[in-house]
Amino acid sequence: MLYSYNWLQEYFDQELPSAEDLANLITLHVAEVESLQKVDENLENIYLGRILSIKKHPQADRLWLAKVSLGEIGEFNIVCGGINLRKGMLVAVAIPGAKVKWHNEGDLIEIKKSKIRGEVSEGMICAPNEIGLEKLFPEYQEKEILDLSSIILESKVGNLLSSVLGINDVLIEVENKNITNRPDLWSYLGLAREIGAILNWPIREKKKLEAISTNKIHQGVNRKSKFKVQITNKNSCLSYSLFHLTNFKISSSPFWLRKKVFLTGHHSINNLVDFTNYILFEFGQPMHAFDAGKISGSTILIRSARDSEKVEALNGKEYSLSRDDLVIADQQKSLAVAGIIGGSNSAVDQNTKDVLLEIANFNPIKIRRTSQRLQISTDSSKRFERNINPLWTDKVVSYLSNNLKNIFPECEYSLIFNKKSEGGKKKIDFDFSQLSKIVGSEINNSQKILERLGFIVQDNKIIIPSWRSDISIKEDIIEEIIKINGLDKISLVLPRIILRDDDNANQIFSRNALFVREIKKFFTLALGMDEILNYSFLSSEQIKILNLVEKNLIKIRNPLSKNQIALRNSLIPGLLLNLQKNQHYFKQMNIFEVGSIYFSQVGNILAKSRSKEFLPKQETMLSGVSTDENKDSSELFFELKGKVETFLNYWQIESSFKNSSYLFFDQCLSVKDFGFIGTIKPEIKYHLKINFPIIAFEFNVDRIIKAANKEIKYIPLRKFNLISRDLKISLNNEISYNDLVSQILAQDNKILKVELISVSGDSLIIRLFLGSNKKNITDKDANKIVKKVKSFLSL
Repeated sequence: MLYSYNWLQEYFDQELPSAEDLANLITLHVAEVESLQKVDENLENIYLGRILSIKKHPQADRLWLAKVSLGEIGEFNIVCGGINLRKGMLVAVAIPGAKVKWHNEGDLIEIKKSKIRGEVSEGMICAPNEIGLEKLFPEYQEKEILDLSSIILESKVGNLLSSVLGINDVLIEVENKNITNRPDLWSYLGLAREIGAILNWPIREKKKLEAISTNKIHQGVNRKSKFKVQITNKNSCLSYSLFHLTNFKISSSPFWLRKKVFLTGHHSINNLVDFTNYILFEFGQPMHAFDAGKISGSTILIRSARDSEKVEALNGKEYSLSRDDLVIADQQKSLAVAGIIGGSNSAVDQNTKDVLLEIANFNPIKIRRTSQRLQISTDSSKRFERNINPLWTDKVVSYLSNNLKNIFPECEYSLIFNKKSEGGKKKIDFDFSQLSKIVGSEINNSQKILERLGFIVQDNKIIIPSWRSDISIKEDIIEEIIKINGLDKISLVLPRIILRDDDNANQIFSRNALFVREIKKFFTLALGMDEILNYSFLSSEQIKILNLVEKNLIKIRNPLSKNQIALRNSLIPGLLLNLQKNQHYFKQMNIFEVGSIYFSQVGNILAKSRSKEFLPKQETMLSGVSTDENKDSSELFFELKGKVETFLNYWQIESSFKNSSYLFFDQCLSVKDFGFIGTIKPEIKYHLKINFPIIAFEFNVDRIIKAANKEIKYIPLRKFNLISRDLKISLNNEISYNDLVSQILAQDNKILKVELISVSGDSLIIRLFLGSNKKNITDKDANKIVKKVKSFLSL
């Protein structure tokens, strides 16, 4: 969801903190901000100008010579090919230093003073699509110059274009997944409430809605309209209101409205569609418009669909419905899939004169099931399925009832049906005296925080605001208090616990669970890696990038999103995604995860108790990835390999490495049958847009547990000396390093250990540790053993 900084400012009399500071506040107290996007980032050195004169280019039939005034900045001679140029026209002028898309093609290019067909051109008079404003001005055709004469006052000539258009703004992006359980935050009003609570500022909610009381709404059926509404599925339709607009004229939107739509990331379409989108984003209330002239009969039905009933949607696709779906219909056909998408057979167009305007609220479970089954996700369905404020339709109806005439002055309208939601106020028992025990510290202003958020405190009961459908238990209320007060204000003190001596306490943990806990402790404390906990799902994009075989994956029949279409068969894809998302913040990352992976084969875990069905096979894996922009691939590989060896040695597991291959690795070593370590393939890094080397490993935890030996063995101190000798050798591709070490150790029983000192190309420097349990080793003994090794190595 994108939030305009300037749009949010409209809710407050005080000046908001800077966009950066506001984004930090939102991240700390509400939801994580993904990015800040400057709307006018590519509009530097582009100004509002006025054409003083135009004449034909002497050397080109389709070009013009225009003299343009930029006020105090000066006058510019510009060669232009626009087909709609005229004297006195207010235009967007890019002067040298500005960056534009030449004829909306390719990358941005910098404007420079130049000669075009022999005539000097000191800038560029721009079309909307050359400066990134095609969504704001979609009606312009190719080679049409942006004409701002009817929008901007001439006194603004010479000012920056972004300033005169009012788009010198910053968009605050909050990832939808971060607000998935907060339907109120899918609107500007919802986020403004949160900001007001954080800053302890009042918001202009009443002014936004013009403090219209519902008793001023036209009640009942308006006799002038032929249409009536019949709801046959009342459990699925929580509230429903319908306006009839006559003498309506479809046209382009006024500039204030198209600017609002532009700031949401949408194209301006027409005055009616733009207005419904404005209400959607301002107040979070979806609306839908029907062309009344395309409706058969006089009854609008809200009913269950019939099995195999067909509807052709606005996206051009035909859908087959079932009795589990809800539709808006006339007496002959379905007009829309309720709460999700309209039908093409009732869509408004340029010839529309009569409009039925719907404001409704539908059962969120019904909407979600239909949306998932039909694989349709729209701005409306996203809000309905998250259970938006059931009482909000009444507010919006009130707003429309008193403002439609101002917005569409030529039309006549009446409210022909208005079924209100029967939802009551939700109350939760809450004891403020218990708050400090749960939180661990005192929060003295907890009641005021709740009141700032719209909660009503009555003795030991909290009345929940109608827009907070996510609040259901007292812990939710505590979370709101902590969040607004600030997580950083909670004392870092462990809660008091009572310890008891229980010999059987560890029996609640299986050996595997205890071992996994030890693994995590070792990788974090001993090896300095950070633990990650990812979802157990793969996205279609991950499957494609990693070249996974889909038939080997377990597909999810009813995925929650496109990012969760299959169960993972490796932990590495999730860890690579962690690297991708965090590479801009950390230049060095060492992360690991312990978790389950899943296979299409049948496993040994019962699906249900006393059932004969088994769940798919699953295994517990340990995976890690390492990256560092200051190290090459070889250095990083040996570093991570060393950590793996340290881990295996700690559990007294013999580690022998052999050349092998694995799913995502370019160069790979296998570690017995425990798993693999290797470098991630270049093509995977390319698709993930990661330029650093990545080394990864993946091991089977169950196999490691079986091989592990944590028994402590006493090794007495050596009685006799130990001598070391260094050798430089060349290693060819025909033998692995581990095999080489094994063969060197076999040359003499006095060679106790071989250690790798350094690597340079194909050359290795190794260190031999020589000793005996029976006597001291002399230099003569050592030289004799080294000579034997050299002879074996042909050195």
